[in-house]
Order: sequence, then structure tokens, then C-alpha cells
Amino acid sequence: RGQGQGGAMLPHGHGQGQGLSGDVVTLCARLSAAEARAKDAEVLAEGVRGHLRQALERAEAAEERGRTMSAALNELTVQLKDAEARAAKAEARAKQAERAAAAVA
Repeated sequence: RGQGQGGAMLPHGHGQGQGLSGDVVTLCARLSAAEARAKDAEVLAEGVRGHLRQALERAEAAEERGRTMSAALNELTVQLKDAEARAAKAEARAKQAERAAAAVA
């Protein structure tokens, strides 16, 4: 009788043990795979962050160049207006000198 129960318990207990241990192995494998994917994702995310940092730095540099160019353009515009004003004054003086020379002749 003891052997009968023992015999009945052994396969049943053994089956449960195998199932539980198989589940643990499966879960460990899935956990390991998930951890590997998470590490890969971290590496990828860090790479993306690096590219974004570089893009931001390039954009900031371009913005600074744009501000510099805008300031230079403004300065050139001021210089051009000044030169045009001086040219207009010189032209007016030249016409006045022409009229004075014509009056004398």
C-alpha cells in the first residue's frame, strides 16, 4: 500500500516538478531575452540622443551664423545708404559747380 501511494505520488510529483522547472527555465530565458532587448534599446537610444545633440549643435551654429550674417547685412545696408547719400551730395555739388562754371563762361 505504501508503495502504491508512493508510486502514484512519484510520477505526479515528478510531473509537477518538471512543469514548474520548465516554466522557470522558460521565464528565465524570456527575462534574459527581454534584458538583452532592453540593453539594445538603451544603446540605440543613446545613439539617437547623440545624433540629436549633434543636430542641435549644428542648428545652433547655423542660427548663430544667420544672426552674424544678418548683422553684417544690416551694417552693409547702413554703409550703402551712407554711400548713396554722399554720392547724392557729391552729384549735387558737381551740378552746382557746372552751373557756376557755365555762368562764368
